[in-house]
Amino acid sequence: MEICEQGEIFVKKDDDLIFDHTKIILRDADDEYFYAKTDQRMTRVSIFDVNGLDTTRIPAHQIWPLANPKFTRAPDPLPPTSYLKRPRLLYYELGDLDCGNQILTEVEACEVLKRYPHPNIALYLGLYR
Repeated sequence: MEICEQGEIFVKKDDDLIFDHTKIILRDADDEYFYAKTDQRMTRVSIFDVNGLDTTRIPAHQIWPLANPKFTRAPDPLPPTSYLKRPRLLYYELGDLDCGNQILTEVEACEVLKRYPHPNIALYLGLYR
């Protein structure tokens, strides 16, 4: 598994913020995503074995919800200068349905911008896959 995202989580205690845990997003060889929590700080995350973590699978339908078939499809292959936006999974919690739906909301806005382009806004190519 490879580490895709990681972030330190702090909690408020009295009038101070103290380290609570590190959350790690992992992707396996089958492109399935998992999250894990560890009490180790990020500076030490890169040196430990990710296979020893207690992982929780993130269901694909919560990351990649079904999109409206009317949405524009991006060219395949994507141009090499393209940016492929993905949901930020660090904020995912078990049962969180908003994770992927947030991307769909952005796609709806991009579809409008595609019809009314603006020179200061990035060119939207469409959904990929």
